[in-house]
Amino acid sequence: MTSDSPLITCPRCGTKYDPAQGVCPHCTLVLPDTPPSLQTRRLRRMPTITPPPLPSSGVLTPQHVVLVQALPSGYCFALPAQGSVILGRNSANVPPDVYLLPLDDLDAQSHGVSRQHCRLDRHASELTVTDLGSTNGTYLNERRLEQHRPYPVVHGDRLILGSLHLAIFFVQSNESSAQER
Repeated sequence: MTSDSPLITCPRCGTKYDPAQGVCPHCTLVLPDTPPSLQTRRLRRMPTITPPPLPSSGVLTPQHVVLVQALPSGYCFALPAQGSVILGRNSANVPPDVYLLPLDDLDAQSHGVSRQHCRLDRHASELTVTDLGSTNGTYLNERRLEQHRPYPVVHGDRLILGSLHLAIFFVQSNESSAQER
């Protein structure tokens, strides 16, 4: 330890740590006296709402790749075939067993994206999104999500993290397309 401060207990996860760190090393909860440059600022406006997605019959199968596209930039990333991904900002205090997809290249902090904003969970034929107690909320197709409750996501759905817009697409992978030929 680098300071003589007594250890504190994180109110979120119960981990004991040195308050000089300013952030829980396990769950990355920010203490109230953390410098403003590390805190997520509260937005002064509601997020802009994009047009609703087009209807789709896209059903998620194990052969699909789930793509997340930032709007309007078009920046895309693919989710792993199984498991969980946390969308948020880059942080040195993310536990090693957590896969964090940092959205810093999309100016996430100015969009009001929390360090661990929401989680996408993929199972063979289901994708869900869960808000992780974010400062500015997560929206699924214009509906604000309750914190810590999973919601199903389908092809064409739109997510808003703070004011950052994302679209979700289920795309047939090239490997399975080649096998069908």
